Amino acid sequence: MRVVEKRLDKGYIVLQLETPDDLWILYTVIESGDIVASKTTREVKFEGSGESRRIPMNIAIRVEEVEYQQFSDKLRVKGVVVEGPDEYGVIGKHHALSMGIGSIVALYKEKWPRVLLNRLEKASSSRENVLLVAIDYEEIGVALLTNQGLQKLLELYSHLPGKDSPSFEEELENYLSKAADSIIELVDRHGVNVVIVGGPGQLKHRIGNKVLEKIHRKVLLHYDSTSMGGYAGLLELSKRDIVISALKDVELMKAEKAFNEFTKLLQISESMVAYGLREVEEAVISSAVKTLLVSESSLKTSNDEERGRLLKLIEEAYAKGSEVIIVPRGSSVEAQVESFGGVIAILRYSLMHREARS
Repeated sequence: MRVVEKRLDKGYIVLQLETPDDLWILYTVIESGDIVASKTTREVKFEGSGESRRIPMNIAIRVEEVEYQQFSDKLRVKGVVVEGPDEYGVIGKHHALSMGIGSIVALYKEKWPRVLLNRLEKASSSRENVLLVAIDYEEIGVALLTNQGLQKLLELYSHLPGKDSPSFEEELENYLSKAADSIIELVDRHGVNVVIVGGPGQLKHRIGNKVLEKIHRKVLLHYDSTSMGGYAGLLELSKRDIVISALKDVELMKAEKAFNEFTKLLQISESMVAYGLREVEEAVISSAVKTLLVSESSLKTSNDEERGRLLKLIEEAYAKGSEVIIVPRGSSVEAQVESFGGVIAILRYSLMHREARS
């Protein structure tokens, strides 16, 4: 995501969407009542001729509904047109803006909560995209590690003959060359800076060396052992310490670490944690919250009153120096946080009345 223009004194930010993650982040930021503007097309009927055709135009709508599907390449924002070409009579009519990668979008809010600004700023700041590769003699799997988890990009099967076949080494070289070419193409397409290759034995080093020989841009290459290739190997690789090291800034890893601390404290010192909106509100008011975890899905709750309370809670936590982690949607950690009411906190000091929690 690229910030094209930011005028918070006027209430708006102009963004260019660059990745599938940007679509999801924008989905969580847009609220009912906001004004969103983008280039679009609209069916226009011409009086007299009876003809109609789609005309490109810039339109701003007051948002009524936002639609998003995970890993899709489109975000649809529906509402009533508040700005548009006068000659086409579009103002006051309903319209749906369809946005994808490459779209430029202006978003206006009467007030910008800090948590929503932080989400856009983090998405627009440079961070290393990480590609995971898991390879064995039967298959290779490649996935992008995103804030939503693993986004599978490639599965390639080798169909190699037995190792005692005279053609085995030649066909293995062809398999590795084809795989390396595919990896390089994905690195370029997704702007990847870090590649982590896993697999049994030395095969992972052979594919890594081929990538380094052929690639024309700088990437950091890491290796780790997995028991197999393909998607199962990717899942295994995604849980390794080397990935955590390479993804220090990825919110999911931070969320997993914080949630593990929360569950440990819950077992040994329950008064050092809080969970559920009411409890966490009390802890924030008491300046007791060290780390606040909020499920990403909670930011899109259909209950406007509850969303308002949640955003106010996060604003107050920021103001009191708490670390705030938005737990990525669809992750196993988010499901666990949701089971505690969608919001949990690790405390700076014990709130003794928590001991009485039933």
